[in-house]
Amino acid sequence: FIVVHGNGKDVKVTVENSGVISEDTLRHAFLLEKNVPVGLFRNEIALKSHRKRDNSFFDLGEEWKGAEFKMMWNEERRSRPANPMAIESRPTTPFDQADEIVESMKKYVYKVDGILACATAVGVNILASCYHCIKHCVATGPSLHEINCHREAVIDLTHAVTGRKIKAKILVYSIEKDVALLQTIEEEKLIVDGEITFKDAWFGQPYYLLGTPISDDGNPLQVISGRISSILQHTLTTTYVNSLHGYGSAHPGASGGPVFAHYLTNGKPTLLGIVISEQNITHENILEKAK
Repeated sequence: FIVVHGNGKDVKVTVENSGVISEDTLRHAFLLEKNVPVGLFRNEIALKSHRKRDNSFFDLGEEWKGAEFKMMWNEERRSRPANPMAIESRPTTPFDQADEIVESMKKYVYKVDGILACATAVGVNILASCYHCIKHCVATGPSLHEINCHREAVIDLTHAVTGRKIKAKILVYSIEKDVALLQTIEEEKLIVDGEITFKDAWFGQPYYLLGTPISDDGNPLQVISGRISSILQHTLTTTYVNSLHGYGSAHPGASGGPVFAHYLTNGKPTLLGIVISEQNITHENILEKAK
């Protein structure tokens, strides 16, 4: 067995000798509804999961017998809410509109030339990307000044669908947070001001993740559907950061690509953040200020 902490309760849960436990088993242990997404953590690290048929399974790792784990889930979808009137209704997308919504999201994706990576248009002339996606454009050397090299760097970008070519400079960057904001050099609009909305993600929220293609199958972008499995809040220097983790991991080439909510807000795509690496998605307040 293992000891699982969740919502103020400690529950001993029986585990097969394989060291693998299903989401259904965990949900039953805490009397949760069948479709409530759950995340399992050990030492503050989210455990890797894999899906088999209609269930997901967590690999507990080595020395799991008798070990302590923490489980998190969306309190608004628990089986017995303390105050049903307090539950917020979540927007959804009609199934027959999903393809149309995904197509509307592709217009914000640019490929970084020279590398399998992306940048996301988040303002009239502003793009967000990862620092590791654009660092190859920055000159380096023992006699070079870091700040000047970043100011002089030119990033070549190509629209993922239309093939439109643009050039951008680095406006703000953080090596530690692996985030960069880019500004177009020429006076041309990437999007109309206020064309997209920015919102914080909620636990269990479904999302679409867009990135550069990983094969020559004719598809201009990879599109992956997933769900937010955990939200970690912390501060780096003076910046408030939400680190999101999601089921539905990205393939190589998705870094810097957008993560959109499944639904539209007043007819506009809702941006939750950009892909940093693998299953990690970062959303920072600085993206809102860049509009």
